Amino acid sequence: MQKQNSWKNLVVFLIASSFAYIFMEWLFLTTMPSYMSEMSLLSKLEIMFAAGGFLVCAGIAPIALLGLIDLVVLKSEKRGTLLYAALLVPAAIVSSLLLLLVDNFTYTVFKFGIVDSTGLWRGLYALGFLALWAYSFRRGIGFVSRPVQPRKHIDPFPAFVTAVVLLTGVSLLGQYQPVSMIDLASLENVKERPNILIIGSDGVNAANMSLYGYERDTTPNLTKLAQISLVAQNAFTNGGESSFSVVSILTGKLPSRVYAAGASQVLMGEDSYQHLPGILKELGYYSVEIGVPHYVDAYDSNLQGAFDEVNNRSNKAGFLFQVGTKYGFGSITFFLETASERISSRLLHIFFIQRMENPYKIVTEHSASIFGDDQAKIDQLVGLVSSTDEPVFMHLHLMGTHGGLFAPKDQIYSKGQEQSSMWMTDFYDDAIRDFDIYVQEVFDALSASGELEHTIVVIYTDHNMLHETNQRIPLMIHFPGGEHAGVIHNSVQNIDIAPTILDYLDIPQPEWMAGTSLLRGEPPVDRLIYSSNLSDFAVTMVDCNRWFRFDRRGFWYTGDVEQHTAPCASQSVFSLNDVPAEVLGYLNEYEFTPNDKPEAAYLSPLITPTLSQVAVLLLQTKYGSEYLPPAPVGLFADVPVSHPLAGWIEQSYRDGIVGSCAESPLSYCPDSLVTRGQIAEYLLKTKYGGEYVPSPATGIFTDVPVSSPNAAWVEELYRRKITGGCIAEPLSYCPDVDINGGQFTVFLSMVFSQP
Repeated sequence: MQKQNSWKNLVVFLIASSFAYIFMEWLFLTTMPSYMSEMSLLSKLEIMFAAGGFLVCAGIAPIALLGLIDLVVLKSEKRGTLLYAALLVPAAIVSSLLLLLVDNFTYTVFKFGIVDSTGLWRGLYALGFLALWAYSFRRGIGFVSRPVQPRKHIDPFPAFVTAVVLLTGVSLLGQYQPVSMIDLASLENVKERPNILIIGSDGVNAANMSLYGYERDTTPNLTKLAQISLVAQNAFTNGGESSFSVVSILTGKLPSRVYAAGASQVLMGEDSYQHLPGILKELGYYSVEIGVPHYVDAYDSNLQGAFDEVNNRSNKAGFLFQVGTKYGFGSITFFLETASERISSRLLHIFFIQRMENPYKIVTEHSASIFGDDQAKIDQLVGLVSSTDEPVFMHLHLMGTHGGLFAPKDQIYSKGQEQSSMWMTDFYDDAIRDFDIYVQEVFDALSASGELEHTIVVIYTDHNMLHETNQRIPLMIHFPGGEHAGVIHNSVQNIDIAPTILDYLDIPQPEWMAGTSLLRGEPPVDRLIYSSNLSDFAVTMVDCNRWFRFDRRGFWYTGDVEQHTAPCASQSVFSLNDVPAEVLGYLNEYEFTPNDKPEAAYLSPLITPTLSQVAVLLLQTKYGSEYLPPAPVGLFADVPVSHPLAGWIEQSYRDGIVGSCAESPLSYCPDSLVTRGQIAEYLLKTKYGGEYVPSPATGIFTDVPVSSPNAAWVEELYRRKITGGCIAEPLSYCPDVDINGGQFTVFLSMVFSQP
């Protein structure tokens, strides 16, 4: 009976250790920006309990096998001896948990962890893990071998196990939601299956390429290839970060369609299955992605059924994970994959099996080996295309142009120089020339192997230099036999790539793809192109040759697209006053909301701000977006220190920007709406100081007499060409009309853009 009880204790130990491990990993992911950031607490708890149940099931399998052997095979006097072998399973879980806790602690406090360890340190970590395993095993022996005490009540073990099973089952049911898959009926009549290569380099500006008119001959090979290819003269990205941009290319969807603002770069639900590589796999393509671990990595982005290999790893999502994701358990499976990756990468590292890479250092300290890495990627692409019988789909993302430091193979424009600062143009141009050479190597290899006439090659970049989204990027597509060669003049975007490829293959474009095939002629001249920088909540809209940007503080910026080759007539392009309503519709359509900023600092373009909201934005403009005012002291009778914006309100008063609305008692009227007349004074005092006084009024506006307290301030805005009034004839300003958020941010931007 004691031996039976020991096996029961072992199961309890397994359940406890499994849920403890899952809880700590769950706590880690829920307290940092991740794919769970936008989930409800209930959904998060369902993930935790379901994942805990899965780990228990995974651990119970070897224990049950050993227990069965112990019961059926071994003689009675030797039964129980396999208990200690089974105990290694929960002991391994506990020791893994302890290793992660130690690693997280040292990395947080001392900025040193397993990922930084080299040489002897890796071995010391390995010995430490084995010591933790031995310690956990020893403590486990004490738990499972406790003497049995006579019990007068019912054995709690069956009830305990039943509760765990029910809790796991309920959590799984809560997550169950089958996803809509790709319509396979449209693929039945496809006959031609050319190789498809999407080749890009990180952060390339079209303005720095001779292909697009740059004075330096940075792209001689691409310029020649352009004569037999389809070239977009005015292409734009849809994402300011590599991961968002690349996923938009592969899915044909805008980043804001598939990501929550500020969340991690992970697809969920049907978005995990709706993508170009998934369609091509159904056609029999062998698909490979070679990018950057964690940043350009389809597995980390959770593209299910997309690639056979990603960054030299085979498909890590096994059958169970794939089936689970199809039926709505994607959040659970991705949690388990993430947890598994976190511990396995550390164990492989400390036991000298596979080096663990630091994701941050991959993109910040890679410059010393850029050309070697990119050359290896090119060689891998060439070898794969020439050695694979089935058609190949490959996405290749090079890093030589990433910056801010560069390591060009041949220093032409940077010859004799050293990089004394970041983003030196001469080195950047040389890096672009390297990319041009790599592309030519691919074409030469395809031609030599006879595959060129059976291959589509797409040349792209993910975003502009420094992650900007408001200027032109390269986009060129070479089709077999030079088909569809020509130039597209109107603005296009990266999400047009997938629909164009499908159109060439005669596959109907799925309704979930937002792009447009470039084989159907010029896109509409008035087409609006959106891109997002989700990490800092910024949206850029390109309207022909004009760009508009909305940042996290609620400010608008605008400018011209440099060297746009198909500019529109000025009257056909949005004005700054029109843009807020248009972009607000875009934001509302995708439920795209501000993140990580004071709510009061966000102004809806169509809503009149309150005086307290205006105080926040004026001070942020004056002192910077990270500014925080001193603690409030209770200056105003109607603004208690408990008011969420009390500090901002009091500082705006001390700076002389906004005065009081009543003197006895001293009052601020924080919830009052701001008029066009008032804002003129607030803006000019913010820029020039509370002591600033404009020139006396002369009576420019018919509705603003010189006796008005706002007259001098309003006329100063007019003299500075910041406002033209609200009515041209007779010239009027409408000083008593409430100003909306869009008008306010326009005025603010224009005032602070002047000297």
